[in-house]
Amino acid sequence: MDNREEIYNEIAKFPLPDHLITYRPYNPNNAPNRMNRRTTFDDLVYLNLKELVPNTYLGLHMEHSTEDIKKWIELTKTYGDKLNEQLQSYCDKKLTQVEQLEENTKRTKRFDYKKVKKLPSDIQQKIQSYLMPQTRLIILEDNNKNIKEDMKKWKVEHLKNFLSKVVCDVYEPKCYEPYTLKCLPDRITIYKSCTNKKQYIDEIFKLYSLFKKAIPKDYNKYQYFWNTALTMFMSIMYVNKHVTKKNVKKNVKKETKKKFKIVNK
Repeated sequence: MDNREEIYNEIAKFPLPDHLITYRPYNPNNAPNRMNRRTTFDDLVYLNLKELVPNTYLGLHMEHSTEDIKKWIELTKTYGDKLNEQLQSYCDKKLTQVEQLEENTKRTKRFDYKKVKKLPSDIQQKIQSYLMPQTRLIILEDNNKNIKEDMKKWKVEHLKNFLSKVVCDVYEPKCYEPYTLKCLPDRITIYKSCTNKKQYIDEIFKLYSLFKKAIPKDYNKYQYFWNTALTMFMSIMYVNKHVTKKNVKKNVKKETKKKFKIVNK
């Protein structure tokens, strides 16, 4: 038998303990040293593995032959070996992952975005699409350093709608996650009612900043939050571009009308 679960199923035909150990038992002899120590992963792994060690007297009591009990012992040893093999395999994969990360870090350091800036915009976008969201955001933020100042040119109506319809309705639900393996820090409160443009802008960027604070307890979720931060920033850029363009056109029309009136006079 090569499958760990198959071996365990064979072991389960023998008398195993009735309950799993979910906490470290109280030991009065160690009370002064361990009174305040929480149960650890080591406690649970060690104690439950120890529980799997065959109880020979219980086996004999349950009318298993000595040959059966020898088989039980060998199966348990094989099970332990399979567990160790699996653990070693997982760790080897993580070592490979670290080596890939080191290689990616070297490539990122060699990446010169100043040279990319000289290329046509469509080629720039294509190159950026291959980058990690963290790197793409560094580039986008660098190219849009004054975006918060530009957003002050938005009408209050635009800021209010973006905060309510985009940030709260689209992006805020994306930050919900189960309490196990939480990647985001504590939840934040977004206030829809603001008294000035700066407050609206601060509330918009509050959620964006939260996504960027994600911790890789679960790597897939971690990348999900960074990708969400990326799409959110791109949403802000898109609306900013169109809103400021409209404002510029309106200002140009006003200036043209003023000049026309002056000429007529």
